[in-house]
Amino acid sequence: MRGGAAAVRYVPRAAGRRELTAVLYHPSALRPGFAYLASVWGYTAISAFLPLHLGGDSGNLHFLVYGGVLITIRLAGHRRLATTAPSRLAVASLLLTGAGTLLLAAWPSPAGSWCAIALIGAGQGLGLPAFLRMAVHDVPAEERGSAVATTTAFFDVGFLSAALSLGVLADRFGLAAGFAAAGVVSAAGALLFMPVRKGAPLDHSRR
Repeated sequence: MRGGAAAVRYVPRAAGRRELTAVLYHPSALRPGFAYLASVWGYTAISAFLPLHLGGDSGNLHFLVYGGVLITIRLAGHRRLATTAPSRLAVASLLLTGAGTLLLAAWPSPAGSWCAIALIGAGQGLGLPAFLRMAVHDVPAEERGSAVATTTAFFDVGFLSAALSLGVLADRFGLAAGFAAAGVVSAAGALLFMPVRKGAPLDHSRR
């Protein structure tokens, strides 16, 4: 498991004291957690189907490129990852992951596979830093462990739900259907960051 949501947090008491109370999740992590879940669908699709998509090739070089792009984004872009609004990074992450996964369905060729894996690597590189920043923003220090645990628990939920659902789709309708469904779910995660009303975005953090 990447993280457990069961954790502890402090709640205020009438006399101003705070006490530890067991909770199953931290509410501040739900929106970034569901976004992480959507992102994981794209990751799961390439983990499960890429070797088959490549005609039996192990896909080692593709996964090397994926990891290289992800690490480059994290290392070379660490200042931007720390200062850009996390909601913007999250939207970019989800759209890149979704576009890359959809590309595998729409452009089944060697060139399409390389382009797709680079897009997905970039999307995944942007995603987790943004989701975790959102989860802990304005959260008291003693509750941040709970917020992080809740967010990372969505990786497991996303991986399991994607593996089961995409496996059924790919078995019945082919690999392209599995990639397409994963791409749609990942891209749709960006809707979580749509403004609640005109000119009022859901996330204003600039950490």
